[in-house]
Amino acid sequence: MPGEAAHRCSVAGSFEQQARKLIHFAGKHALDIDGCGRETVKLLMEQNLIADFDDIFELTKDELLALEGFEETKAAKLVAAIKAARRVPLDRLLIGLSIAHVGEETAYLLATHYGTIAALGKASEEALSRIDGIGPIIGKSVAVWFRDAGNRALLARLLKHLKVAKVAAPAKGPLTGQTVVVTGTLPTLSREEA
Repeated sequence: MPGEAAHRCSVAGSFEQQARKLIHFAGKHALDIDGCGRETVKLLMEQNLIADFDDIFELTKDELLALEGFEETKAAKLVAAIKAARRVPLDRLLIGLSIAHVGEETAYLLATHYGTIAALGKASEEALSRIDGIGPIIGKSVAVWFRDAGNRALLARLLKHLKVAKVAAPAKGPLTGQTVVVTGTLPTLSREEA
């Protein structure tokens, strides 16, 4: 797309490509699993402990302790971070799934429009494309992702480990999108107290 720089590994399913997907999934903008960065993901993949998103949630403290560089505290922190990531807002899950053209803003639009992953998964390309801010390119990308049998199987395995929370739609009212500034003095309060 014009104005975009996207560098992609062209070998589908390669170690590097899968590592990037897992790093993105565990990253700050998606499931935010503290301690599950680039080096940890690659180590876990090299040791055949993880191959896909759902494998992260099956890791045990004992498996981590058997790895070089993992002591009790580090293993416990990663297990706790994985446990905390089991409850995830729908938009953050969508970001983590690495659906082409779905970033933070698009994931939020989809999450607030459909409410659940099941409803989104049933949406047609046409219905997706009609959402304000989505359009035909993103609509097709999302619909194609959900039609793929491998993606549906992965999502089903992943959802066994997750509690996906709805994302609240923004409130609508006469002041939506407006900034209100109150000026004047408050005779009984100092500036710091106000």
